[in-house]
Amino acid sequence: MATKVGPSSGQRVLLAFLTMLDGGTLTKQKWSELAEKPEPFDESSSRTYGRDVTFIRRALAESGDPHQVVTGPEMSYSLTSERKTRKLLPAVEMAEIVLAARALPRKNVEYLLQQLRSELAATEQKEFDDDIKLSWASYQPINQAEQVPTMVQEITAAIDKQQMLSFRYTPSNAVKPKPYRGQPFAMFFETHYFYTVMRMEKTDAVKMFRLDRIQGVDFHDRGRAIPHNAFSVQEHRQYTATLAMGRQETVTFNTDLAIDTIQDHFQTTELEHPHQPLPVGWQQIKVTAYIQGTLLWLRSQGAHVKVIDPPSVVEQLRQDAQAALELYPEQ
Repeated sequence: MATKVGPSSGQRVLLAFLTMLDGGTLTKQKWSELAEKPEPFDESSSRTYGRDVTFIRRALAESGDPHQVVTGPEMSYSLTSERKTRKLLPAVEMAEIVLAARALPRKNVEYLLQQLRSELAATEQKEFDDDIKLSWASYQPINQAEQVPTMVQEITAAIDKQQMLSFRYTPSNAVKPKPYRGQPFAMFFETHYFYTVMRMEKTDAVKMFRLDRIQGVDFHDRGRAIPHNAFSVQEHRQYTATLAMGRQETVTFNTDLAIDTIQDHFQTTELEHPHQPLPVGWQQIKVTAYIQGTLLWLRSQGAHVKVIDPPSVVEQLRQDAQAALELYPEQ
């Protein structure tokens, strides 16, 4: 009786490659069928299977082929093109940004993550899940995140229709909400919060409001067209360290902080040449920004920053430090 001879190693590798090239997954069972090995998948089969996959990987790399072999569960393998692989990193980056923003409730974030995930190949979806696992498990939205999606929808509708709104708003320095009436004409996101910019009805002044602090929106009559140059997000960010509060003012200070850390808060950062030598590792910086936000940032840096100019800011920080010291009398 003649013994049946299976395909040669070259034929077997080719058949395995074609299986994956057609979009299939190469599994131990599928490989055994291609190799015409009905016996159980033993240690010898495992070594041969592994060598075949290694050969395919090496051949793809040496030929410059855009396909890559991706490992799945239980020694399964599939092909993905470099074009598809390039989708994974941007998807992870976008997911991490959404999670770090903390601006939306979990259900909305989950929907966005699923949208990003759906654009990936099946083999990349597990990598995506693994890459964002820690960030997603620890996700904690801002306090009023539940109302943000509704507010985004309402404000966007009012902007599109140029409608006047009445609403209640709780400023950061107040406990109870106050009534306002204005026409929103812009909306943007910054750090953890969505903001809208409105033209106030009575004064025609332009004011900014945080969406998570707006309550009880009522729509009114159509307003009027507002010039595009009424507010510039770029200019706002250029002069805002933490809060767009107070007048714009130029502040000079010495610091041992890295300049890129300062530039992350102040786009107007300039490196100065001090009149007197500074300690090793220190440098002199000049920034222009809204002063109340600047003061908040300066206070948070403690002994890493010494303000040189203007005298009014130096005096303000001295008074603040003295007031803080009095809260902690010696025991």
